[in-house]
Amino acid sequence: KGVGASAFGLPQISFIFILLTMLSLQSLPLMPLLIEERGFMKHETSERLYTEGAHILTTFFVTVPLSLTGAICQTLIIYAFSELAGQFLPTVLGWTLLLFFFFDAIFSSVAAAAADGQQAQTLATPFLVVFMLFNGSIVTRATAPAYLRWVFEISPTN
Repeated sequence: KGVGASAFGLPQISFIFILLTMLSLQSLPLMPLLIEERGFMKHETSERLYTEGAHILTTFFVTVPLSLTGAICQTLIIYAFSELAGQFLPTVLGWTLLLFFFFDAIFSSVAAAAADGQQAQTLATPFLVVFMLFNGSIVTRATAPAYLRWVFEISPTN
């Protein structure tokens, strides 16, 4: 609370890092639910209750907007508590939503390929660890070994 009231420095950078990390991890615990939902969908489509296309459309027009709305509300509430200047809100909101969509897509892809929730968590961990470590705060370009500096170019958290 009130991190934006002081002069720019480490508290503001830490705030942005925590906000981005929190939104990045938001979809991680949902992977087992996606796998369970996939099982229900397979059973229901085999019974001809609906088609795969109907399931995809409901996910796209219901689940995605709800997740997006939740991420926007979460970001706006946290931003309001931070007391940062309003001029930074569009930039912070834009980057947090891009990062949210990126990790949501990664975790959904992993959940689609995994057989169960435990395997999904195991498969998602390398992506998460690499992108969280190579963000410029924990491991910087100066402290990274020369053969790993290319990771900063592909890391969305950088």
